[in-house]
Order: sequence, then C-alpha cells, then structure tokens
Amino acid sequence: MVDQQHERRIDDLFETMKAANESFLGYPFAKGFSYESLWRFMTVSGNNFGGPFGPQSYRISSRLLECEVIGFFAQLLRAAPSEAWG
Repeated sequence: MVDQQHERRIDDLFETMKAANESFLGYPFAKGFSYESLWRFMTVSGNNFGGPFGPQSYRISSRLLECEVIGFFAQLLRAAPSEAWG
C-alpha cells in the first residue's frame, strides 16, 4: 500500500510527464495509441517464464499470444521459424 506522501510523488511525476509530453519535440514515439483495452491486465498476475514453445507448467501466462507475436516478427524479418524465440 502506498502512503499519502508517495501517492503525491507519483501524482506529481505523472503530471510533470503528461505536461512535458504535450510539447515534446525530441526522439519520436507513437502518442496516438490507446492502452484502454489492455489496462485490465494490470489487475492480474502472470508469468511467461521459460521458452514459449516448450512445456508449460504455469497456467497464468500469455504464451499462446507470445507465440503469435514471435511468428509475426519472424515472418516480418524473414527469420527461420525454428530459429525464432521470444
């Protein structure tokens, strides 16, 4: 649990970063992405330890999605599927 002093520091940091983000002209990054649909995952724990293609012993993971992401980037980068991992 975060006490009021730490909560205030976190709030101040957020406001500072938010304000700076409005006029940021440095290294380019995507600002138009919405994380709203992913926010719910911040309320659950998960762990993708180990290789994504090996046997799974931990039920709370996103390994199936991880394998799809690895496959997407392997195809994009023309990597041999047998040599791609995450």
